Amino acid sequence: MRAGNTEPHRLSGEAPPDRHSFIDLDGSNTLGRQVIFPILKQVDEDRLELIGTGFFISVSGLFVSAKHVLRDPFDSASNQKYPICMIHFLPDNSYRFRNILWCSSHNTADIAIGLAELIENSETREPLRNAVLTLTTSAPALGETIVTYAYPKHRIENLERKQILDFHPSFYEGQILEVLPNGRGKLPSPGYRTNIHIHGGASGGPVVGKSGRVFAVNCSSFSGAPDISSVSRIDEILALEIRDVKLPDGQEVHSATVADLARAGWVDFAPPLS
Repeated sequence: MRAGNTEPHRLSGEAPPDRHSFIDLDGSNTLGRQVIFPILKQVDEDRLELIGTGFFISVSGLFVSAKHVLRDPFDSASNQKYPICMIHFLPDNSYRFRNILWCSSHNTADIAIGLAELIENSETREPLRNAVLTLTTSAPALGETIVTYAYPKHRIENLERKQILDFHPSFYEGQILEVLPNGRGKLPSPGYRTNIHIHGGASGGPVVGKSGRVFAVNCSSFSGAPDISSVSRIDEILALEIRDVKLPDGQEVHSATVADLARAGWVDFAPPLS
């Protein structure tokens, strides 16, 4: 799923001050733009196109997005047509492109996990670690304010042999309107109906309540009704399988589920999985 050469691209734009909190592994707040990122496909040698949003759940590049985002570069026969990458925004306001190496998607739920390649810190030459979000299988109550953070406000300008990528991430608020234990319509698995306006490019972004922990993932909105949307439960990633992943301590995992990694402490759930 590599994205190849990204040198012809220049990125601009700043994120607004964060008005909501996301909880990191150590329980402290983290900036949304350092852990939530745009996902792009490479449509030709020097042209990228935004296809959605993702967020890190392990410091070594494991992330979550919507299944339809990570399947976008594939045709109906599951042949990959386009390379895919993400943009990792760093605390010093610089950024790095990271190729997406593989993905594993749920059979029915619009949710998937992927792995971004490890890259070196340009100063220390050590593997670059990323911040992560804490997850929860406990959903907020009906009517409680929930929020997502994503990159629908963007501009991609194509110049001769160059592309300008202008991103302005934002928070989008709403409430849970209905619990859908069996799914409905565009949501074929358990999830929630909300009134968050899920703009194009926001699919795959995390949804949190007042705890700052991710309980759901942006799935879809409805044509003609922009304030009606569906979000998939984070629970559905637990059974997804991970193969040949190197953990932060250097240990290699040849086959494990997200639940296995969570119980081992490599993916953070609150409260911890039993």
